Amino acid sequence: MERKSFQDAIALDSAQEALLFHSLARPQDDPGLLQVRFRVGGMVDDEVMAQAWNDALARHESLMMAVQTPDAGKPGLALAAHTSVEVSEDDLFTDDPGKQGAALERMLVRDRAEGLDPGKCPVMRLRCLRLGPELRQYVWTVHQMFVDPRSASVVLHDVLEFYSVRRTGTPADLPELPGLADHADRVRAASGDAAQAFWRDLMITGPRTPVTNALRRNAEVAGPSERCDIAVPKDLAVNLNRAAAATGTTPRALIGAAWALCLAALS
Repeated sequence: MERKSFQDAIALDSAQEALLFHSLARPQDDPGLLQVRFRVGGMVDDEVMAQAWNDALARHESLMMAVQTPDAGKPGLALAAHTSVEVSEDDLFTDDPGKQGAALERMLVRDRAEGLDPGKCPVMRLRCLRLGPELRQYVWTVHQMFVDPRSASVVLHDVLEFYSVRRTGTPADLPELPGLADHADRVRAASGDAAQAFWRDLMITGPRTPVTNALRRNAEVAGPSERCDIAVPKDLAVNLNRAAAATGTTPRALIGAAWALCLAALS
């Protein structure tokens, strides 16, 4: 992989470290593998569509990264100087919908078993399956170390925008994206003593005002809530009591803060 110097790399966050561990431990059944499927009907210019995918690849730096490990160092995400993706094509056209569906499922199983090499950029694969004269099924296989399901929809939107740009010649109407340096700053801010102080303060004082306001707005839209009683396993209860004692708060406050953060992230 041609890439910039390792000074342009960022450290893996805790979630990415866990995903990398499972990817290396279970390469043929990687739980972090994401298969994004979408169909396009009508006449499609396959060459232009492939160019649009590479336009989107160049726009999203997260797709231009791979896991690299310097000598005697920890794995990190390195940004490639240049990279591209090829679109492989398969013909699954048949008059029998049952056979076509079975062939598609077999292909998806083989594709998942093939896995992805986290050190080879781009860490993704793209297949175009011809299902009919004017019907294509695209399968975009990518790893969640680089793209989560929510972000995948953003990339697909950009692909279709770039396809339209290349077909019509109109300028792209896309917002500016934050760069790798911005993400690296956020990762550094979320680690070390500052992160520990933040979580300790959150556990003791509860969610801050913006989070509380966001939850209140969501509650007003959703209407009255219903009570749901959950039985906490004994081992979890013991760990919650220990964590509460260490932070000077209560188990109920810990659970409340955790739920508030999860709901705010989804809002």
